[in-house]
Amino acid sequence: MAIDLKDSLKKILPDNKIDVLIGKPGYKRVEDESGKIIRLLEEHDGYLPYNDKSAPEDIYSFFGMSKKTFKMTCGTLYKQRKIDFAKEGILLIKD
Repeated sequence: MAIDLKDSLKKILPDNKIDVLIGKPGYKRVEDESGKIIRLLEEHDGYLPYNDKSAPEDIYSFFGMSKKTFKMTCGTLYKQRKIDFAKEGILLIKD
């Protein structure tokens, strides 16, 4: 079975070792995680007590994603007017 590393190859190091990315890179990953955050907000009455000040370990424990991915995803959802930021967390904007 061949593995396509085209999107996963980050760089080739001088000693001929390679850095690979597990999962989708950048904003391709955000597209998948957006649905997860919306679903979790719906399951928790439209509010989650996590924001950019939350500890990376807390974000990973609850969402299963890095803090960087969480912040990128929340930024995208905010620009799409699907969430809003509260003092201590994020709010789902109801249509």
